[in-house]
Amino acid sequence: MTRQEFQTQMARLMEVFNEKNYPDERLHQIWEWAKKIDNALYSLTVSKLIAEQERAPLLPKFKETFLELKLKLPMAKLECAYCDGSGLILDPDSGFPGTAYACNCPAGHQVPSYVVRWNKVFVRVVPTKEQILEARKPKDIILNSFKNIEPVIDEAEILF
Repeated sequence: MTRQEFQTQMARLMEVFNEKNYPDERLHQIWEWAKKIDNALYSLTVSKLIAEQERAPLLPKFKETFLELKLKLPMAKLECAYCDGSGLILDPDSGFPGTAYACNCPAGHQVPSYVVRWNKVFVRVVPTKEQILEARKPKDIILNSFKNIEPVIDEAEILF
């Protein structure tokens, strides 16, 4: 979002809730948060605040309303061979189960900025076609299925 788009939306709010409720310092704090947001989503946020609030909304209310709207919007599934479109990569070598890093793909850039970016060598989550074909070789299936077979003696052979 540009500064001009932000000022347009804030002018809408100031018309409804009065300019004195938004001094320069408060506007600066809201701008620092809002500058990373898509203008269309910020416009929806402002519209919802105008429609539902009796008093001038402060920054926490902006964030709360923004998250409500963002969760309701359908998310497009992004394709990535490393994180499978989730934006997160689990690190099995970290020593802590469930340690996740943000992927470097477009889905990973939607992950909050406090999540550390993955900076190690990538390991594919989705196996390659060659890996799938290698795993399905008939000789491997036969060898694996006969490993633990013990000879079975029929009861009839014991009795006679």
